[in-house]
Amino acid sequence: MDKFKKIKIPIILRAKFNFYFILLHIFKKSSFLVNGKRNTLIEINKKTSLKNFDNSPKEVERKKGLSEKEFLKYLKAGVPVIFDKEALDWPATQKWSFDFLEKHYGDEKFPIVSKKGLDEKYQDPSLPKDGEMISIKELVKSWRNKENNYLRFCKIMEFFPELQKDFNLKWLEKMRQCFIGFSYQSFIGPAKRITTWHCGMTAFFFVTVTGTKDWEMYPADLSPLMNVGHDGFGYYFSDKDEDEISELIKEIKPYKCTLEPGDILFIPAWMWHRVENQTDTIGVSYRFANIRGILRFPVLTTIRFFFTNPSFLTVIKNSFKKKSDHENALTPKLYVK
Repeated sequence: MDKFKKIKIPIILRAKFNFYFILLHIFKKSSFLVNGKRNTLIEINKKTSLKNFDNSPKEVERKKGLSEKEFLKYLKAGVPVIFDKEALDWPATQKWSFDFLEKHYGDEKFPIVSKKGLDEKYQDPSLPKDGEMISIKELVKSWRNKENNYLRFCKIMEFFPELQKDFNLKWLEKMRQCFIGFSYQSFIGPAKRITTWHCGMTAFFFVTVTGTKDWEMYPADLSPLMNVGHDGFGYYFSDKDEDEISELIKEIKPYKCTLEPGDILFIPAWMWHRVENQTDTIGVSYRFANIRGILRFPVLTTIRFFFTNPSFLTVIKNSFKKKSDHENALTPKLYVK
């Protein structure tokens, strides 16, 4: 197992960062806290050394026929792994395509998720705004017109639960090794679109149904180096690619992998990731609450439980709704019937 070697951020500086980061979720407009966080990040970049750090390229391991017992080692360690072609014979990878979705669900409309920290084009005026509804037919038609619309975090499998039968649910239930927090989010998008650096509380299996995706990942303990935002969303995003104070993280090589149809990627709780579609693609994220992974990073977890939107109380309320709704595209559930 190729674990990411820990980088020793000075403990005092990490504590200072956490202090400002937590308070900024309570006093969002405090210039004192904003400047304090920024100055601490600059200091972290100057005083954190990569001396003796193994900065060689890190390819995510591919494993064929990985057993439940063998996977438990990756789950406990918080290390990503690819189940090589595990889903290649699942009904979804055999029959799903854009023509299939257009034929059976073409008139169904779903909200565009285009938020800061998720969509590289969230400010592009030529594309639909966050929350605008688009049908599957309109989505595919937009690609032909080179408009490149993208359905992220789509709840099509919750609105149409018959689609869940196209996945090996027994395998997913066995491998997740928990009894709460599981839900489905689909990603239906064109080539060259990017989902930018972000992380969230739930671990997940990403099932590549069609197409090819490139992934990059960093462990959550590098969050101070990621210049993590404090906007109070239900996820954390990084400004590292657009801020001059994040020079150190740009020198650190992330985990990398390319997913093809049938591949299943395990992403641990709170792991930073960035995804680029190499082709038009359909993928499904099967999310679950791995308590060990959630509690491994108490600062991120505390903020998520008490100081973000949607709040954890909203998550609980949303979990007991009989039907899914479009207004809560990014609100997770504790379970999906």
